[in-house]
Amino acid sequence: DALQTLRRRINEAHMDQGVTLVDPDTVYIGPRVRIGQDTVIYPNVYLEGNTAIGENCIIEPQVKISDSYLGNRVYVKMGSVITESRLADGVQVGPYSHLRPLSDLREGVRVGNFVEVKKSILYQGVKANHLTYLGDAEVGAGTNVGAGTITCNYDGVHKHKTVIGEGAFIGSNTALVAPVTIGAGAYVGAGSTITEDVPPGKLGLGRARQVIKERRKGPKETAPDSEPLSLESLARELRNLNLECAPELLEDLLQEFRRCRVTTVSIFREVANPENLTLIRRMCTLELEEPSNYEVAVNLAHLAWAQRKASR
Repeated sequence: DALQTLRRRINEAHMDQGVTLVDPDTVYIGPRVRIGQDTVIYPNVYLEGNTAIGENCIIEPQVKISDSYLGNRVYVKMGSVITESRLADGVQVGPYSHLRPLSDLREGVRVGNFVEVKKSILYQGVKANHLTYLGDAEVGAGTNVGAGTITCNYDGVHKHKTVIGEGAFIGSNTALVAPVTIGAGAYVGAGSTITEDVPPGKLGLGRARQVIKERRKGPKETAPDSEPLSLESLARELRNLNLECAPELLEDLLQEFRRCRVTTVSIFREVANPENLTLIRRMCTLELEEPSNYEVAVNLAHLAWAQRKASR
């Protein structure tokens, strides 16, 4: 029909002027769009409104660009959406980036996968490569924005601005609660929530101290030291105490420990403490010049039984 004919003519006109359309049948280019020479546009790209794209650009599949300006050598990767924004020479965007209205990316800026920018200026060489939201922000040249960083620009009523100076480093998973200023050359530690200004060249940290505790075991989980005392676990525990016994003696020894109510590894370890082992060895030495490991272990079981009776 007439619309298809018009679209085909527009695409052919751009190709005649040195633009490469990998699959012209799947690319939509609006009548006011301008594209520079040697730019390559992949399938399923939608260019509309008053959009201008410079020379030697690459637009990968599934990209939508509306009312935006792209300089030369801009690389827009797959799945990105750009609306009412300005991208200077050498900018890289995507994959799956979202540039909302009034985003201004200066020369050499890199905005990576799942990054959203809104009403912000990113000066030369800024990098925000992963999982970041920059809204109502001004980011100085050469700053690195770590993965998971967000500018908390909305307080429920008003929007507030975040200012980051040149050469700053924002650690991963940082929340910048606007209004806030990060000075030039400042560092913000990963995982921080920043609510106050960080002076130039300083380190800002705003996170809780790490605490390590015993975790609760699930109903089907058994802690390693509460496993039943078996031939294998008994042999292992004796080996750790340098009390290895012949395999043919282990069965008798296991029965002796069980008879003395030492039925789990945790109970065995309570009994086989250094104090008890020293006591047993002294007792055995009074009767035998060189007691065997088996004899020491048997007496350890008997001591366990005596201690349990005494504690009742």
